[in-house]
Amino acid sequence: MNGAWIFQIVLVLVPAIVTAILGYLLGVRQQKKQALREYITGTVKVEYPLLFSEIRKNSEYLDNYLETTYIHFPFPKLNDIFNRGLDRFMQKHHKDLFLTVYSFQKKIIP
Repeated sequence: MNGAWIFQIVLVLVPAIVTAILGYLLGVRQQKKQALREYITGTVKVEYPLLFSEIRKNSEYLDNYLETTYIHFPFPKLNDIFNRGLDRFMQKHHKDLFLTVYSFQKKIIP
C-alpha cells in the first residue's frame, strides 16, 4: 500500500512540475520576443523618420546640383546609422530600405 501512494504522488507531481517548467520557459521566450518587437518598433519610429527627412532634403539638393555645383551633401544621420551598427539591424528587418541606404552610403556620398 505504501508503494501505491508513492506511485500516485509521482503521477501527480511529475506532470505538474514538467508543466510548470515548460510554462516558465515559454513565458520567458514570449517576453524576449515582445522585447525584440518593442525594440524594433522604437528604433523604426525614432531613426527612420529622421533618416528619411535627411535623404529627401539631400535628394532635392542633388536634383539642383547641376545648377549649383558647390553644394556639400551632409548625411550625419546616415553616417550615424552606419557608425552605430543600425545598418545590420536595417538589413535584417527592412531589406529594401537597407539596399537604398547602402546605395546612398557607397555611391552618392563619396
